[in-house]
Amino acid sequence: RGTALQLAAAFAAELPDERGDALVIEHLSGGIVYGSRHLFNDLTRRQVAIDSDERIAGLKAGLLSENPDASKAAAIWLRDNPSVDAMKIAPLIRKALEHWKKTEAPYPKKSGAVPTSPRKELLEALDDIEPLGAEELILFMNDDRSDVRDVAKAAFIKCVATDPSLQLKLPSLFEAGTLRTDMYSALNQSELELKDEVWLGI
Repeated sequence: RGTALQLAAAFAAELPDERGDALVIEHLSGGIVYGSRHLFNDLTRRQVAIDSDERIAGLKAGLLSENPDASKAAAIWLRDNPSVDAMKIAPLIRKALEHWKKTEAPYPKKSGAVPTSPRKELLEALDDIEPLGAEELILFMNDDRSDVRDVAKAAFIKCVATDPSLQLKLPSLFEAGTLRTDMYSALNQSELELKDEVWLGI
């Protein structure tokens, strides 16, 4: 089935843009199956915009499916899109983040294969179209998945850079254990300039 969808994606790419895109979106909206990731990969490769209700429906089918590979490919299509309707897409991303937090296979505590999850790409997309606040980012910085934590840490540093009041709160956040020691390392390695009183407090 996966090979068939690869061929279908290649065939759609040979058609005039609108016709080929419509066939791919119609297939995705009809249900996500094994190999659907190839269709999302094709949409990403051809930089197909998410600019209609039909395309949003295809995106939604992928993001809220039970197939982590297809959902990850859909999330990459979304993340790499140059412009989307934040009012329509942001709630969908948040719903997908909640869905996969509950649905994804457990992250290995010590060793083992890391299960596929779209949450890293979803968080990147959300922070791009609707930047998250410090409190929400701190929650993601304590996530089980290291890739999610890394995205949250980078976004948190951007928040700190533009919010002097948050900079002054850093010492108390570290003292209370709200921020982990790896966040201190991330701040120290960044090019962020903080007042001496903040560094001394940390």
